[in-house]
Amino acid sequence: MVTQHTIQLHGKPLSYRAVAGRLPVRLADGAAADMFHVDYIAPGRGGERPVLFLFNGGPGSASLWLDLGSFGPRRVETRSPQPTPAWPIRIVDNQETLLDSADLVFVDAVGTGFSRVAEGTAPNAFFGVDPDLESFAAFVSEWLTRSGRWSSPRYILGESYGATRAAGLAQVLQHHGAAPSGVVLLSSILNFSDYHPGIDQGFVNALPSMAATAWYHHRAGQDAADLASFVAAARDFAAGPYADALRLGDRLPAEQEAVVRAGLARFTGLSEAQLQRTGLRLDVGQFVRLLTGDGRMVGIYDTRVTARNTDDAASAPSFDAADTVVATVFPAANSQYLANELNYHGDGPYLATVPGLDNRWNWSTRAPGSGEPRSSPAMQDNLSAAMHEDPTMRVLSLNGYYDLGTPFFGTENDLAHMLLPPEIRANLAFRYYPAGHMLYLDQGSRVAAAAEVRSFLRAGAGETK
Repeated sequence: MVTQHTIQLHGKPLSYRAVAGRLPVRLADGAAADMFHVDYIAPGRGGERPVLFLFNGGPGSASLWLDLGSFGPRRVETRSPQPTPAWPIRIVDNQETLLDSADLVFVDAVGTGFSRVAEGTAPNAFFGVDPDLESFAAFVSEWLTRSGRWSSPRYILGESYGATRAAGLAQVLQHHGAAPSGVVLLSSILNFSDYHPGIDQGFVNALPSMAATAWYHHRAGQDAADLASFVAAARDFAAGPYADALRLGDRLPAEQEAVVRAGLARFTGLSEAQLQRTGLRLDVGQFVRLLTGDGRMVGIYDTRVTARNTDDAASAPSFDAADTVVATVFPAANSQYLANELNYHGDGPYLATVPGLDNRWNWSTRAPGSGEPRSSPAMQDNLSAAMHEDPTMRVLSLNGYYDLGTPFFGTENDLAHMLLPPEIRANLAFRYYPAGHMLYLDQGSRVAAAAEVRSFLRAGAGETK
């Protein structure tokens, strides 16, 4: 379905056409599917105009969140970080759209949104790290062919597991002859082995985000000059004394444990008595329940948000408080938007999320180069291989301080272990925002992030402003 639109962008009209539909893809093993996408195409320089492919993650999440929340031409108004009711729905012209700099293609993974497996293909054929990457590579190649856009500069932007996908997809696209000029990692998680039982790196990764959260809720760091300086001190503590103590395990001397516990109390805002029972291993569920001290829990994906737990006696949160910001309004707004503005009517329900899909996901994958099997992805290795193969490819990492779902320090640590020579590492940039996982829901952060991505796109096109 093709429709014509005009928005007011900074007081000037911007016309574009929207394309909503499904594109067939086929994997090497014969598995087939139709992938739903929404494109926004503005008049411009034809094949010279960049194309940005965007997708959410999960796995099990469609891409409506990015489409109607971040950089598309229309945006759902939310009250972030306050809860947003499902009604009334307000969809407005998005002053932070990237459509002035690139054509935008929002893609739903197979099994989400309106993306469906073809008849004769097993329902779970695409539910795995490698087939998922193949399906997106096939989609990009097919889209470029049908749109006549093989000469256009190509970029990919993935959020959350979508960033996992983007890091791996960069290399797969190179092997499909569709190498991207740049990759944007938004609230990323790359190395899932950090979070296996018995591995302490996940605790180290989370600590600076806990410190930022404690600072926001006035539980810690009030003597620091600002958030950034307090987070910098938390990074140093996490990478140094804290990581050293966890590495020793049961060999940790009592005196050293006491010093580290005091440091944890300083950065998390919890008491040493509360931390005494954690063995210095403070997990996210414990932290979000204990921080405020008044029975409220803070969000995981946006720790600025608070809510009452369903069961105050429960050992873990019964839901993520951050869901109250968008969980009801976005699916309703998306249904209204597709039907009323894009005139698209699917043949069934639009699946904004597929609960529990991660439990059915095949997490095994193969290491780049050697092809050795891995039980879980470590996509910084794939991204490293892609950057070595194309030393001109650039990577931009966007991170929210108040995100405990994909902590920014974990991303920093993963991307610091790509073994890049200095001239290639210069192509990697980090940016941080006082926001949660969906950092674009925060007005100031969305404005800043849009400016960063716009500069990223224009620099790739050789523009200076």
